[in-house]
Amino acid sequence: MLLILMSALFSSCEDKHYYEVGADMENRFFTVEPHQWKWNAVTERMEAVVSFDYIDEYIYEHGGAVSAGVYITKIVDGREIEVLCNLPYLVTDYDRNENEFYTVNMGFEISRDNRGKIIFYIQDSSLAELEIRDDYEFKVTVFWVK
Repeated sequence: MLLILMSALFSSCEDKHYYEVGADMENRFFTVEPHQWKWNAVTERMEAVVSFDYIDEYIYEHGGAVSAGVYITKIVDGREIEVLCNLPYLVTDYDRNENEFYTVNMGFEISRDNRGKIIFYIQDSSLAELEIRDDYEFKVTVFWVK
């Protein structure tokens, strides 16, 4: 009986391969300074456009950005630590001066119309222009099959 049960459980399993031999990968790090952020009134967010020469038509069609993140500093047990957070990254906080909660969304886009470039963005829940005072360091990992 055990043998019949085991064969029934494992006979329906398929061996699927979701990888290709010969895939390439590129990690890039981008530091975006405060002066690089520009307000986009159409999307109602702050945007920084950076060059990324690996993104061409082929990679746009046959590859993908598997990982993108932003390095942030958090306080843990009374000390500062650096953390790599995946994008999109959402943060909700409380503004004591305004007596309200708000959410900030950080993300990135790769566009067919803007090949060779990455758009990083920061959008506040108020959809208002932000004053960005800090540098942000982003990491993007792109892969493609030859």
